[in-house]
Amino acid sequence: MLKYLILPAVVTAVALPVTAQEPPRSWTIYADTLASSNRTERDIDALSLTLSTPLRQTGPFTLGVQGGLLSATGRSSENGGITYVDASALAVFGGGFARFSPANPSATIQPFMEVGIAAMITDRSFPDDPSLTMFDARLYGKFDARLGMNVTVSETLTVQAAFALNHISNGSGLGPENINFDGAGFSLGLVQSW
Repeated sequence: MLKYLILPAVVTAVALPVTAQEPPRSWTIYADTLASSNRTERDIDALSLTLSTPLRQTGPFTLGVQGGLLSATGRSSENGGITYVDASALAVFGGGFARFSPANPSATIQPFMEVGIAAMITDRSFPDDPSLTMFDARLYGKFDARLGMNVTVSETLTVQAAFALNHISNGSGLGPENINFDGAGFSLGLVQSW
């Protein structure tokens, strides 16, 4: 599916004039509601609240920073699904994002594709290590992708809706195994410009 998104993005980027500029001043706040893609091994639901702002724009491409909170609840299998452990956790994260939006910035409807990467610290091992206490913080990488649209409501307010994918991992080799959470869901948000 990704290859079908990349080709139009590259063609549009080449066709549009590319000049570096400061993006409009804005903040975006959005919530992702995510469910595990493999419900047999990871029956986990997560809610992520993210605040982001653009820093640099070149044609249809925007780079920015993001940070937020994540709350996960559910259970994770151990020993091939024989037993389950609590997989609930709270987390904070921060990092950057890259966005591609081929539409004219003054258009009412603006489709976009966005990818982000962030460092995430949880209040416990996530998604599965029952031997650790609640205050044992753990470091993870958070990767997210969103495909959606912005709909302009007024000069300073835009509503955002998207399909979201998230991958949270401790990284292969950084722990006894590559513990991960893969989730998919929907994202709703507001963009405030000034």
